[in-house]
Amino acid sequence: AERTNLQAPAPAPNLGPKPAPAPPPASECDPCLQPVPASLSSGSTPMTPSSGRARQQPELVERVLQLARADCSVVEIDRTLSREHFHTSRGTPWPRHNDGRVVVRTLLRHGIVPRAGDSRIERYVDELRRKGYGQQ
Repeated sequence: AERTNLQAPAPAPNLGPKPAPAPPPASECDPCLQPVPASLSSGSTPMTPSSGRARQQPELVERVLQLARADCSVVEIDRTLSREHFHTSRGTPWPRHNDGRVVVRTLLRHGIVPRAGDSRIERYVDELRRKGYGQQ
């Protein structure tokens, strides 16, 4: 008869703290919930105005354009910027509830027709287009 070893296996060696679990994948049906790429992360560094016509930081502008290309509305883009802790050109955190004007101007300046998301923003888009925004 064979004899089986009833001893418990030796504990695994301590290799330091366990890495944080990976975040769950972004929803396929809502591209606006995709995480901000590390290269665009605003972190906690306050934003300062840049010189020139547009005062928004390049990272913020790139994220706005990325979200618009993913077919997010102006309202969804504003909410995403707040959730991802971006800052305004004055260095304050992006507001949770915003009027969408900065996002609309940014999109029109880059030749992207904003997806309004509500009638108030739609009127603002029309107003800016009448003033020549978004026309090359």
